[in-house]
Amino acid sequence: VELMEARKNQDQVQMKTILEEMNKVVYGEGVTPQIREDFLMQHGCTGFTDEILQYLVRTFEHRGIVEVGSGNGQWARALSDHYHGISQNQSNKSWDFIVAYDNMEQLPLSPKVYHKNT
Repeated sequence: VELMEARKNQDQVQMKTILEEMNKVVYGEGVTPQIREDFLMQHGCTGFTDEILQYLVRTFEHRGIVEVGSGNGQWARALSDHYHGISQNQSNKSWDFIVAYDNMEQLPLSPKVYHKNT
């Protein structure tokens, strides 16, 4: 209601204040919509570290992984790259370490727009 009233009155200062408060609630303190979008493009909804990638590759290197709900495939790509970087000199496996699946219905970033960038 406040935002609609500020918009109606063209109160730019009030609109900015309300949007900043909304962003704090939605994205967290100090996180802008652009920072969140950049994070989503790089990691998907949940971030990963080299340590977790290494753990998953070591744990599943002989079995592989099926990732259900893979979104635009950031985790799958990172795991595959990590797997091939580690196992490159150890074996000559010709199989996919990770198979990613998503029906693309619930993505925060549209695959039509972002898939080529992630």
